[in-house]
Amino acid sequence: MTVVTAAQGSESRLLYKKQAQLGQMATGDYKRTRWNTHGIIPQIGSVESNEIRDDRQVEVFRHGNKSVAGPLVQELIYGVHDWLLESGMFNSFDTNGHLGIGKVAQVYSIEDGATDIDKHQMFYDMLVSKLSWDFQPEAMTMLTCDMIGLQPLAPSSSQGGTPIAADGGQPFDSFHAAVYDNVEGSGSELATITSLKIEVDNKAAARYVLGQQTGALIERESGAVSGTFTALYDSELFLNRFLNETEFPLVLGQTDLDGRTQTYRMCRVKMATGGAPVVDKKSRIINADFRALYNPDLGYSLRIER
Repeated sequence: MTVVTAAQGSESRLLYKKQAQLGQMATGDYKRTRWNTHGIIPQIGSVESNEIRDDRQVEVFRHGNKSVAGPLVQELIYGVHDWLLESGMFNSFDTNGHLGIGKVAQVYSIEDGATDIDKHQMFYDMLVSKLSWDFQPEAMTMLTCDMIGLQPLAPSSSQGGTPIAADGGQPFDSFHAAVYDNVEGSGSELATITSLKIEVDNKAAARYVLGQQTGALIERESGAVSGTFTALYDSELFLNRFLNETEFPLVLGQTDLDGRTQTYRMCRVKMATGGAPVVDKKSRIINADFRALYNPDLGYSLRIER
């Protein structure tokens, strides 16, 4: 009988460290992050010959361009995941505790460790292409980060030095949250919202040049803010906002179990879809897609506030 020691998800870890610049893997002691699942894996394209042969065989197949991609999923914790928020927003929290969409790419080296078999795979030149927050009833707040990177290395011994412990704290949840449709984020709550999702999509991707398999840079488009929400159909409010193309603020505030707050403020939301179909005998639910637009007076489309 053959006995195999194989890597288990329950004994995996992720370490990260910010790079000084693109193309230069971070050195020194990396920090642990807190996470649920990830699908960060090497991506390699292919080139296959289209030569026509009278024996109907294919002789030439080669590996093509290399990159790294995949989702990193976690229960959002105050402070712990700032590195991901800042990477996805292309910006840093300012001295007032505000984070809006910026223009400065923040790249990281990330080490995926299978600690039970002592194999650790390094990915560097990594950043967040898309941030997705998911706020659902009776659930932790989930943050999904679609990662993109340029450099996958072969598994080896750890290169993360002596890992620094992750910060403490408990995840945000839906019980300690409130949604408002005013800029101030105060007063009467929107008590009919049954779920909310927010996305910031930079559409980041590797750009390749002749003479090398790895990307020369990571290009990105605009930081587009969009999302979806569902709401109980108790009035004409949201349906009229959709039909009349009425803009409105949408603000969600959360407090963790230590009393620390985090607010998502969107001051110009416009619904792209809106309807209340009948799908069963239960409550009719309004389903809406929306876009959050730049406000020239306030200077942001989405701002995260502490």
